[in-house]
Amino acid sequence: MLHDALTGVGSRFAYDEQIAQELARSNRYGSTFSYAIFDIDRFKRINDKYGHSAGDKALKIIAQIMRKQIRKTDHIYRVGGEEFAILITNTDLSSAEALVRKIRKAVADSGFHFRQERVELTLSAGITKSQSGGDLRTR
Repeated sequence: MLHDALTGVGSRFAYDEQIAQELARSNRYGSTFSYAIFDIDRFKRINDKYGHSAGDKALKIIAQIMRKQIRKTDHIYRVGGEEFAILITNTDLSSAEALVRKIRKAVADSGFHFRQERVELTLSAGITKSQSGGDLRTR
């Protein structure tokens, strides 16, 4: 329940738990963290054109690339079908932005071949940092 079976990264449930803990730590001790949300561009097209096996391969490759780019204190989660989140602990927004750029470049440089055809991979990303006194209310 805490890990995504396909990619081996944390699950949405694990993300919800960890973000609540980090926010509580931030509010209590004044520590900061950033987090980024990534979405695989044109993922539906990959599934439609090549099949779900190619989509699964793309998800696994992206998760593997992300794992190689982060520190041991950071956490990766698959939070939706083709969406990932990275919780970047004790990090300001500027450093987190550099990590996001690095991950996006690594993914764009990767790609893979499926049935002898190159499949391009790119990510869109959003990033934010913790706010003092923040909470997890949804809007």
